[in-house]
Amino acid sequence: MAKLSMFMLCNAINNLQQANGSIPQLIGPQTVLRPQFVPSNFSFGIAVGVTDVNLHESYRIRFTIADPDGKVVHDSGESDFPAIEKADTLPVEYQGFALSIDIRNLIVEKEGAFKFNLFINGKVVGEHEIPIFCGGKQ
Repeated sequence: MAKLSMFMLCNAINNLQQANGSIPQLIGPQTVLRPQFVPSNFSFGIAVGVTDVNLHESYRIRFTIADPDGKVVHDSGESDFPAIEKADTLPVEYQGFALSIDIRNLIVEKEGAFKFNLFINGKVVGEHEIPIFCGGKQ
């Protein structure tokens, strides 16, 4: 069964252009997000890894972010993740993918532990806390 195997917060994500496509570059990895002001709108990046998925099947992926009170403040909606045609010799439990997610202007009304939930085919496969605390306090 699919599971969230990696989670990383960062200040931003840049896509570096390469001859065979682009590679995401995490800028300023963080353990806690520190907007200058709360309340505010805040932008940041998230990189996630998912393992134990058969890459030869297609999936619907969605993620949400809920504030400390449980109110959903971001919902990506469902996106299709198509099956890969290329043969893979890895066992299914080691197959997976990584996503880089750019969050723009998330409404942050209060400090606390926000909750990230990743859904595949409508089922939660992982959750992770996003700690957000004001960085402007003296």
